Amino acid sequence: TSTRFFPGTVNLSPNILIRYILALMDGLYRQGFRRFILANGHGGNSYPRQVGAEMVRLHPDSEVFYTGTFGMGVWDTVNADPENIM
Repeated sequence: TSTRFFPGTVNLSPNILIRYILALMDGLYRQGFRRFILANGHGGNSYPRQVGAEMVRLHPDSEVFYTGTFGMGVWDTVNADPENIM
């Protein structure tokens, strides 16, 4: 809502954002993905963490790595074993 005064800015409610990201992850899950990285680049949003928890609840064989600040070792983790991302 802090951007509501900037023309062209569209805000999503937390509920819509959670459902949208979960739908994306569920679609990837159906294609065989089991490991996910959620990198939140905005300090005030904790919604991606809720998505990760819901994903694991719905699909217990999935794994979700969440980082609240983009770039804090995420790609080091990915690059350490690039063949084992999926």
